Formats: sequence, C-alpha cells, structure tokens
Amino acid sequence: MQSKIFEIARWTPIEQPVAFKAIYRVLLDKESGPKAGNLLAFLDRDFVIERFRELPFERADYWRETATPMPELEKWIEKEREKIAEQTSEITVDGPLTANDFTFTMKDGKRLRKRVVVEGGLLA
Repeated sequence: MQSKIFEIARWTPIEQPVAFKAIYRVLLDKESGPKAGNLLAFLDRDFVIERFRELPFERADYWRETATPMPELEKWIEKEREKIAEQTSEITVDGPLTANDFTFTMKDGKRLRKRVVVEGGLLA
C-alpha cells in the first residue's frame, strides 16, 4: 500500500512530503506518523473513506495551492529532459481560472503531474 500512496502522490501535483503530511493531518491530526501504507491498512476502510469525504474542498483553492509557476516548470523540464519519455497536457477552465495539467511519463515508467494555473485568461 505504501508504494501505491507514492504512485498516487506523483500523479497529483502535490509534492510527496506534503501529501503524506496531509494524510497524517486528516487521520491523526499530527504532522507525521507511522508509514502511511501501514496506517491505512490498519484503519477501518469505511472510516478512512468517510473521513476524507467529509473534508471541505474548493477546486479553485486546490488548483492555486498545487500550481507550479511556468518558469519553475520550464526549469524542471530542462533538468529532467533526459528522463522524460512522454509529455501530455490537458487544459481545464473553471470560471476565471485556467489550469493546464502536464503529465510526464518518465523512462522508468513513473508518471508525474505538474499544474500551471492562470487567473482571468487563457494559458499561452
């Protein structure tokens, strides 16, 4: 289960340490805890599902908090260029926000997502 959590964390535009902190905060109200995979395996499945579903969620806030500035993304792509096997992107518009989710498939088979958000206009 631990490796699945790492895989899912890479698939979201959330840095892995932040993703694990979020799990501990939601389930234990702490910054850290036992291995998240072990914790989730130990806890009642219905409790975990219900706990995560009851969290308030605003898409615009999530997009803003998980966005990477375009210059930072360009720098990351340049640094990782030799490791990237494929890159795709998907643009989603929600009111005044436009999000471009970039998915990178690495040569080792891992997939990562990075997000760029623009307010009040379209992405270039």
